[in-house]
Amino acid sequence: MVWISNFLTFCHSPIVMFSDGEIADAMDTLRKTAFPDSNNWLLIRRPLDKLSFNSPEHLDYFNQVARNEKHVGITADVFRIWANKAFLTEEISAKNPFNTSSFVWCDAGCWRNEKIAQQYGPGWPRKQLSALSITWMDDSLRHVRKIPCPETLEECVKVYSPVILNMSSMAGAIFGGSHECIKTLCCVFVKVLDICIKENIYVGTDQQIFAFSALWLESRMPVDFYDKYRQPVPEGTDEWFLFQTVL
Repeated sequence: MVWISNFLTFCHSPIVMFSDGEIADAMDTLRKTAFPDSNNWLLIRRPLDKLSFNSPEHLDYFNQVARNEKHVGITADVFRIWANKAFLTEEISAKNPFNTSSFVWCDAGCWRNEKIAQQYGPGWPRKQLSALSITWMDDSLRHVRKIPCPETLEECVKVYSPVILNMSSMAGAIFGGSHECIKTLCCVFVKVLDICIKENIYVGTDQQIFAFSALWLESRMPVDFYDKYRQPVPEGTDEWFLFQTVL
């Protein structure tokens, strides 16, 4: 709970949290203790069985991915939660309970450095994101961009697979954009997932599905890739959570 406490204690901006059970109770207490007089918190209790991607085809695919030897401890349920990130963000961006113009998904446990949370948490994020904004984790983006994007999404997944499936690709802990960008991302994400299922392409994580989706969308709407090569990274920054210090 220490990492989650960093997030809920130091980030002053409005937060919508999806959770359930005792952990939801604990987070609710943390946030209300940190900001007893502020209307900047909305807890939505969402049991696992109420999340999307619960068809037999999706669950079978998640189980196949979970059996990958590189994912010890990662269950099909964990992968299913990962796959829901964009859709939960889109749900909130459509309702817009805090009347904001951009929306950021942030894993509750990604504020792992207390000093970073203390320094950058208040007022975070400071940027308004109009484009789909994501962090690319390695230098594979320059290799990918040398490959012309195919006309169809199915070909896009097939053509980029040799690079994307062997690289870290993008970080899924924090991403964001306008409501329309998030909505469009969701439409493409589910199509990419279905292509992977159909073609027996087993991704390592949801991040690779995000990567396929973002590359396909780059020529169709504003997409902004950030990486540690593009701008100076403040000392103490975990590159997986780059947006904590640059947004």
